[in-house]
Amino acid sequence: MFITSNAQEDETFLITPNLTNKMSEHKGLIYPVMYEDVEFPVYKKGKKLTKYYLEQKEELLKYKPAFISYVKEEKNLAKQFTEIQSILNYIEDFNKSDEKYKEKIHYLITAQEIADKSNLKLIKQSGNVNIPSREILLYNPNKRTKEDDLSYYDEYIKDIKLETPYKTQDYKKYENLEKYIKTIDSTEDALIKTNEVTLEKIFMAKSEYIDVTLLNVDGTDDENH
Repeated sequence: MFITSNAQEDETFLITPNLTNKMSEHKGLIYPVMYEDVEFPVYKKGKKLTKYYLEQKEELLKYKPAFISYVKEEKNLAKQFTEIQSILNYIEDFNKSDEKYKEKIHYLITAQEIADKSNLKLIKQSGNVNIPSREILLYNPNKRTKEDDLSYYDEYIKDIKLETPYKTQDYKKYENLEKYIKTIDSTEDALIKTNEVTLEKIFMAKSEYIDVTLLNVDGTDDENH
């Protein structure tokens, strides 16, 4: 007795010589099957990211290096601007101090260190063709800093504006695409696979088939009969 591929449990049919001949003619195969419990994953209704949304996010990644580069440069410029602006505080502290010049000169030394670190060079034009222009220093170990030079430096720094990095084409594409992505639907209804499983009884065919030419009319194998 054998179970058909679409049979119910315990349903059987007979192997007859006529059926064996027909299967041989049509090259039909018979596989032993087992009725077994098999685990199937449980799916529940939920939301998943849309294919279009994921494609746009992937496209965005192409331009991310330009975005990262821009942000890094922007931070560096902001940091440099803040450091330069701090020079004003040291100049103010120096001017407000009632200490002697030698005792308060440390304010100008620190201010000059910041200016050097920021590559800040201030050239003062004389306005006279016979008098050469000169660089203004907040601190010069060889001579005393003039009040006029401090005032000139103070006004110059106050006029400095925060720079913004150049926006490359890739950065602009990143910026525009990022804005666009925020306007599209990112999810859609879907069946989501859970960690749960359910047991179902199904027929499992073995890997080796039975040679129908070796079968007896009662369905047994000649070799094992």
